[in-house]
Amino acid sequence: MLIDNMIKMMLKPAMKKSFGFSEIEIGEFRANDERDELITYGEGILKGSTEVVQITSKPQKLSDNSETVDLFIKRIYDEAKDKGIVINRIIQSVLRFNFKTNKIETVLYYINGENQKCKTKFENNF
Repeated sequence: MLIDNMIKMMLKPAMKKSFGFSEIEIGEFRANDERDELITYGEGILKGSTEVVQITSKPQKLSDNSETVDLFIKRIYDEAKDKGIVINRIIQSVLRFNFKTNKIETVLYYINGENQKCKTKFENNF
């Protein structure tokens, strides 16, 4: 929960500033480890508007966003450990904050302890 709140505190102001939102409904990090790529996605109301729009950032290098990615990865590993999931390597992960419902969803594509590709999904309140 603490990590969720830390990421939420970082994500919401950053998205308002970078995307020009006055109100955010959904904020999302999409990390692809195989391509060293981080994409931020947002859904909300832009300043001076009333309609909901979707905006996706240009891909950035995961390595250039180490603070955000470290929190993101720690959250994923903690969540997987709580569920008894063994992760050898993360392939791709999505962290989605729904500010309307106060829910956080994690979708994870990974290689497990037996070297198999797997997908799992977690959902919590924040």
